[in-house]
Amino acid sequence: MMVQGNMRTLVATLLCVFMLALSGHAQLLPRVEVKGSTLIVNRAPAVHIRVANGNLVPERRAQIAAERLQSAVVRGLGARHVGVKAERRRATVTIGGGVLLYATRADARAAGTTPLRLAQAWASSLRHCLSIPPLSLSTSELLVPLGESRTVRVNGWLEGTAVVAPTGAPDDGVTDPAVIGDGRTVRITGRAVGREQVLVSVGELSVPLMVTVRKYAGEVKASEPVVVTGIDLPVSFVRQAVEAAIVRSTQLEPGAQVQIASPVRLSSVPDVGQSTTASVLVRASGSGYIAREQEVNLTVVNRPIAAANEPVLLMVSNDPERVQKAQTLFASEISEAQGARLLYHHMNGMVQDVLLLI
Repeated sequence: MMVQGNMRTLVATLLCVFMLALSGHAQLLPRVEVKGSTLIVNRAPAVHIRVANGNLVPERRAQIAAERLQSAVVRGLGARHVGVKAERRRATVTIGGGVLLYATRADARAAGTTPLRLAQAWASSLRHCLSIPPLSLSTSELLVPLGESRTVRVNGWLEGTAVVAPTGAPDDGVTDPAVIGDGRTVRITGRAVGREQVLVSVGELSVPLMVTVRKYAGEVKASEPVVVTGIDLPVSFVRQAVEAAIVRSTQLEPGAQVQIASPVRLSSVPDVGQSTTASVLVRASGSGYIAREQEVNLTVVNRPIAAANEPVLLMVSNDPERVQKAQTLFASEISEAQGARLLYHHMNGMVQDVLLLI
């Protein structure tokens, strides 16, 4: 029984040591170094010492501060433990209550301020630098259009080339990640609609990037000119023709919709036989899709009509006879080769005047 008890104690002790070793290996302490008389924390300048203090030159003062800070971070102290203590002739930057460095009157004169304000500025800079993570990304979530690529920047003070790996969760085969450029930029290409987590690693440290790949809600593919006919055309008529052409030429995903997001801008109203340009902002959107805004430019042509042939087709529009709301009353197709005549009879059943467009 004694042997078994000792063995259990030994196993428990070894397991504890192993776990401590793992946690110590996974935890990266802040990086503290000195360059000249500048204290550098996590690869960022934290404190620059300009003058000596007694027989301590600026470089030595920076070195002492670095040694004290290194000792503090090993003990688990960090940004939240940095403070300032005001004294009669100087101010002290502290960490965990212990002295880190002094801001003397000579330091303050060199910086054009007071000892207390200088110490507060140093403390603020130290807190900021100590808070810089060893590894982070410019964003933790990324939205990528299907078939397109987006980039994420790898930040943090940990040096080295990034490595990326898709996890296949929650959806597999959604992304195609790659490291490009200087080794600190990640390019994500959308391969399939869904969500997938990508792990970005530098050394043995990794951070997750959640990627969502979606389709655009739609796209305007207007290549043909907008054709109108008539003399002294109203601006509103030309704009309606442009809007209708855009709606017809927009390819939408199921459930998506298109919206004219700005007034149609015309360079002029074309006379018969002339053309002009029109531009308008178009937005396609829908649930589960990426909204897309496009600045669409179109050519508007006022096509002359050949001499009318004797009509062989009579079209009649009289349903509804009494119009109660704005609506399309009649629609049909005609050709230039075949003359047609339209006979219409409608009465306005609304309280306000209406405009009839043919």
